[in-house]
Amino acid sequence: MRTLVLFDIDGTLTKGSSADPAAISEAFRKVCGKELPVDWAEIQGMTAQQVFLFYVGKWGLKDHRLKRWIRAYISAYKRLFSTMDNLK
Repeated sequence: MRTLVLFDIDGTLTKGSSADPAAISEAFRKVCGKELPVDWAEIQGMTAQQVFLFYVGKWGLKDHRLKRWIRAYISAYKRLFSTMDNLK
C-alpha cells in the first residue's frame, strides 16, 4: 500500500481560500499602478512567475518588473495570509 502526503500550506486544497488573488492584485497595483481583476480560476496551479507573465500578456502591460512584482506579491501575501483564518 502506498501513502500520498499533501501539504496544504495556505488552505487552498482543503478550504478553497487563499490570500493569493488579493496579494496578486495588490502587487500589480503597487508595481504597475493599475487596479486589475484577478480571476482565481485562471491562475490555480500556476507559479507566481507564471501568474505575472500570464497577466502581463493578458492585460498588455509593457512594464516587465518581475523581480519587483514578486517582492510586492510576497510582502502582500504574508500580510494578508496572517489575517486569514486558513489554518483552523
